Amino acid sequence: MPPVAKLVSGKAAVIAEAESTCDMPPVSHKAQVWLEKELNGEWGLWAPKGDAKAACEEIPPAGAWVSCSFVSYFCLPGKWRTRAMVTGTGPSGTPYAFSPDEKPQARIVSCPKPKK
Repeated sequence: MPPVAKLVSGKAAVIAEAESTCDMPPVSHKAQVWLEKELNGEWGLWAPKGDAKAACEEIPPAGAWVSCSFVSYFCLPGKWRTRAMVTGTGPSGTPYAFSPDEKPQARIVSCPKPKK
């Protein structure tokens, strides 16, 4: 999903979110979600300080969706995109790793005014 900008606890934030689902619950499941920002025509990991990625290890029940999100409180206007990587061990013990969106959708973000 493309990132969104909104107020979180009165602060302007950019939020990346990815959802996972499985036909059968895996043995293990780890989703990593991060933001990328376009600067000077190049896409790069957005990590001005602190953690650069969210890591979520909730195992999706069969046919249900689980969500993993990353929030950056350093909102700058411009082009942003959500990236994700999912790794784990399937129900039969086979390891898996994939990026759900090889061509992520970019969104032009306008930052909301923080509340005082």
